[in-house]
Amino acid sequence: MNTDLTCSYVRNFFIVLLCLGFLVFFAGIQVVPDKSKWHTQLYLFEFLPSLILFCISASNAKLYIKSIYVKMLLILFGVLLLGGVVNQIDGLFKEFKQLLLVLLFAFSVFHLIDKFGYEKVFLPIIVVTSLLALMGVTQFILKNESLSMVRFIGNGVLSNPLLSSHYFGSLCVLALGTLFCSSNKKVKYLLLGCVIIFLFCTLLTKSRTTMVGLLGVVGVYIYLIIRNKKSVYFKWIALITTIFLLFVAVFSDDLVSRGVSLRPEIWKGSINLILEKPWLGVGGNADFSVFVQKVGRSFYDPHNIHLAFAYHYGFVGLFFWLSLLALLSISCLRTKDPLMNYVALPLLIYGAIAGLTEGGNIVGRPKEVWFLTWFPISIAIGLLVVAGKNNKKLVNQNG
Repeated sequence: MNTDLTCSYVRNFFIVLLCLGFLVFFAGIQVVPDKSKWHTQLYLFEFLPSLILFCISASNAKLYIKSIYVKMLLILFGVLLLGGVVNQIDGLFKEFKQLLLVLLFAFSVFHLIDKFGYEKVFLPIIVVTSLLALMGVTQFILKNESLSMVRFIGNGVLSNPLLSSHYFGSLCVLALGTLFCSSNKKVKYLLLGCVIIFLFCTLLTKSRTTMVGLLGVVGVYIYLIIRNKKSVYFKWIALITTIFLLFVAVFSDDLVSRGVSLRPEIWKGSINLILEKPWLGVGGNADFSVFVQKVGRSFYDPHNIHLAFAYHYGFVGLFFWLSLLALLSISCLRTKDPLMNYVALPLLIYGAIAGLTEGGNIVGRPKEVWFLTWFPISIAIGLLVVAGKNNKKLVNQNG
């Protein structure tokens, strides 16, 4: 009895640490001034507790590993490591550790949702991060007399407007999806405020990549609203779309003046490099460089996460990457569960579309591109596995 009680205390202690780890991951990125310190805190509060909980929570760990979605993730990781073995690249163990971090992050999302429920996990995260974002964007507006020639970045680890847009855009989609799923009127209005804050932060980065991703999400929401006959949600979509269009109208000159930012030239060079080693790529740790004659300089990522996958891991790796996204998206679409319809699916779509015009190799320690890739994948896996577990319990009770 005492042993069981001790195990319960130990488990609860690491669950508390994991909750702090979530706060560090989502909110700490706006607070911690240095990326290495942010990573250190993530190792202590996110990945270490997740690893220990995986080891001591046998039933949850077994359920997680047996899931078809996690199996697909493991197959993808196996293919990525195979490319490193075939190419005999250095740092293969480092890449293995980085993939392990993704696996542990996805487990932590599943474990917390299973333990507390989605809203109890993510509502505090959304509110805290929105308050930090509000402080950051207020400082930005007060500091700059004119917003036409500057781009919002944010505080903490955030250091580039384009990368910041991944973060704020993902949180905007997360908050909007949570708004659709909430049944409490006061919580809905609280979440609406969070959505508007994240949307303003995203738009003020003036990243057209993220704007395209958000337009894709709006399209998904309109389809889901029509399919599920939830016309009451149209007022929220109309408000978001109006804010979006007003911003584009006000800052149209700034947005158009940057042209296509040499994307076609970079993509053409990337494809030529991919065709040199098309099947298993050049390996995850290989350098990337494309020289664009038009401007006389080199670019060090393909500005497309899917092309980056093909470059580093070949067409085989790209196939399994797209297969994982397709499996998760179709599974979320087929269910009538609001969380999977309005949270997981739009996050996956947002990441896939925004990643078409920005991003390099996504395998690595946590960074802004995780909010386009591993976070949407993790939340989709977490919600799907928990839903499967709950359905199994219901069947057993009825049986």
